[in-house]
Amino acid sequence: MQSNIYLFLFLVVSCFTFAQNKEASIETRIKNVIENSNFLPETTNGTNQNVNGKEIPFNTSYYYHLNDEKLFSVIYQEHDEISLNKTFYYENDQVVLIVIEKINNKLSKDRIVEQIMYYFENNQQINISQINENYNADELLKEAEKYKVEFYKPID
Repeated sequence: MQSNIYLFLFLVVSCFTFAQNKEASIETRIKNVIENSNFLPETTNGTNQNVNGKEIPFNTSYYYHLNDEKLFSVIYQEHDEISLNKTFYYENDQVVLIVIEKINNKLSKDRIVEQIMYYFENNQQINISQINENYNADELLKEAEKYKVEFYKPID
């Protein structure tokens, strides 16, 4: 019985370590791309209404590689007292990382009040310990796909 518990704990720790290694690998690849590539952003602006009917300005910036025009990241930002930033990172047209941040614009320091990072491999979330009930990973993947389709849409 005790050996089964140790085996179970070993498997849990191994899976956790494996996921952390994948997360670190994704972060390293993104950092290397940022440091070694040139990007050209395209930004669109608009407004959304919040649940109280207040209009919230937003912008969406698409960053793509200049050499092959492949999408690298999309940054969606809502500008309010508490701003919402969502950054979607792509590798070979697949989402590998989504970062969600809530930023308190009234504070002078420690402005990030919430940060969530979802890591993906083959459209599957690999850091399942980071699930946040307010931000569904499947819905975020759909949003990322929508941005990708918008970016690659032919210009009329």
